[in-house]
Amino acid sequence: MGSYESPWMDDELAIFRSSVRRFVGEEFVPNEKRWREQHHIDREAWAAAGDVGILLTDVPEEYGGGSGTFAHECVVMEELSYAGVTSFGHVVQSIVAHYLVAYGTDEQKQEWLPAMAQGRTVAALAMTEPDAGSDVQSIRTTAIRQGEHVVSGSKNFITNGYHADLICLATKTDATQNGVHGISLIMIETKNLQGYRVGRCWTKSVSADKTPVNCSSMTCVCPQRTFSEQKKEKGLLK
Repeated sequence: MGSYESPWMDDELAIFRSSVRRFVGEEFVPNEKRWREQHHIDREAWAAAGDVGILLTDVPEEYGGGSGTFAHECVVMEELSYAGVTSFGHVVQSIVAHYLVAYGTDEQKQEWLPAMAQGRTVAALAMTEPDAGSDVQSIRTTAIRQGEHVVSGSKNFITNGYHADLICLATKTDATQNGVHGISLIMIETKNLQGYRVGRCWTKSVSADKTPVNCSSMTCVCPQRTFSEQKKEKGLLK
């Protein structure tokens, strides 16, 4: 590693980087080979990461996060990369957290975010489908209200799927809309989810055929509006 230092670094971030580097070197690097062989990291690794404060570093403190900036997230990502640790799904945990920060109710934030920051709850993001790849607007998985909520469809390549307690699921909730319209993000707790199957690979698959999900465990956090419509509501667009 050369002597170059990013212009956004400062003394506080340098101290944080040293802490992250020490933790990754002591706790993750010695286990990386074994994690690869067993096809998943140890569940305890999430709690250990939460204990040293490298999860949800830029989420507000009121929701259990580190109340830092994206620079703190960058430091964590860089140190994991420098150490060659590719099995820890820290980025996905952060992505799901920011969906909750942006679209969730205060009750949802208080319920899930502190546990995610502590590593007690592991989150996964289920968007990719066998026939859609990463083309989210072409997804076919649906969520409808029919007695109980019903989810029907398949997802694959779900990072953190092995340990996931909470799945952020991209679904079509309005079949009359085309493209990105009518797509919602549904938060599903796996403890109440029937039909959730896990294979032996780093990124897992979910396959469900009209899987019933209790109302208490399936919550819509992203309304059926385009990003432009959301920006207009916030006064960012006219």
